[in-house]
Amino acid sequence: MSTEIRLDVIYQELKDVEKQEKSEEIELDQIKSEEEVSLIQDKDCCEEKDCCKEKKEEKDSCKEKRKRRKRSCRSLCACFGTFTFIMMIVYSIIFASVSVKAYMNYKQCFHSKDNLYKESSIVDRHVNRIHFDVVSGFVNVAFHNKSDIFIRVWDNARSKEFLDANSFESGVSINNTVIMIRSVTSAFNFRSCKHAKIEVFIPNNYHQVLSITGSVKLGWVHIDGNGRALGNVDIKVEIGKLVIEHASVSSHLNLNTELGFIKVWDIAATESAAIQSHTGIIRTYDVITKNFLSTSQFGCSKHVNLAANVVKMDTKFGFTTVDSIYPNDVVSTDLAIKTEYGRSALYLDSSEVNFKMGTTKGNLAVEYEDDDWVCKLESSTHLMSGRCTSIEKLATKSLVTIDMNTKYGTSFIVVNHEEEDDD
Repeated sequence: MSTEIRLDVIYQELKDVEKQEKSEEIELDQIKSEEEVSLIQDKDCCEEKDCCKEKKEEKDSCKEKRKRRKRSCRSLCACFGTFTFIMMIVYSIIFASVSVKAYMNYKQCFHSKDNLYKESSIVDRHVNRIHFDVVSGFVNVAFHNKSDIFIRVWDNARSKEFLDANSFESGVSINNTVIMIRSVTSAFNFRSCKHAKIEVFIPNNYHQVLSITGSVKLGWVHIDGNGRALGNVDIKVEIGKLVIEHASVSSHLNLNTELGFIKVWDIAATESAAIQSHTGIIRTYDVITKNFLSTSQFGCSKHVNLAANVVKMDTKFGFTTVDSIYPNDVVSTDLAIKTEYGRSALYLDSSEVNFKMGTTKGNLAVEYEDDDWVCKLESSTHLMSGRCTSIEKLATKSLVTIDMNTKYGTSFIVVNHEEEDDD
């Protein structure tokens, strides 16, 4: 018996087989792709792990480097700080040693116990002037309660080996009516430190006024009048310091220095006061006189509470300052300030001010308070003039006429009256 197989069934079976094969192929492809993805993921993961590991190692390496740098910086800073501290100690020790040596040298030079001492007591009542002539040293003039003029002279040196009577020409003598004080030696140097120290004591109740004159090449002159009267005062210190204070000069006061410092404090000079300095500083406080002259080639000068009728100030290179100026025994003061190169400043509290200011190339200025003063000004590029009057009615009227000329620099006037409080 034969079985018939239908063609369509066979075809369908073949189709199913093909489908199955295709599905199997697809499954195999999926499995392969999954395996490949898995392999790629595993590879990526490994690479990421390696990368993370490398990054961690690199980070650790950077941390280690930073630590080493910090340690190096700390070490360097510590070394630098230690070195600086040690150098500061070394320099401090050197500075202290030099300072101590300089002080000991100064003390041995100017306060040595090795000296030649002379003293004189003058009982002559005909003396009317004291004159000193000193090469190097200190001169001190003062008053005392004894009845005689007492003079002490020290010829000083660093040590005994430099003390030679022939190297000093010193002594006290009387020539008619003049006391002559003399100390002459070689030029000063720090090896021998040869210099003089002179003290002059004048009786408080001396029967006549004494004039004081003299010159010092290198040194210091100090005159303390203690409120007493003196005659003419004419002193020159070529290099050094010159001070006069608390005295009444019956005629003329002349002070001169080539290089140094001049200080005048609480002085009344009947006729005139002339202060001259080639190079240095001039300071005056509470000076009363008729005619006042201040001259400086190179330096600065300052004058406070100056009472004078005629005032002239001349500065070539430097600064000039006047703080309060009044007439002496009249109602007006004529003030002339001339500065070639520098600055001139004037502070006033007079009741009335007339001024004229000029300059070749510089600045001109006037300052005042509108509530206290009435000022009429006329100005141009090189000239300013005017008049200022105080609005307040003052018991004492004073007029200051100013002629101020600064060729190259600044000139200014500050007009400001301040009413004094009643006690």
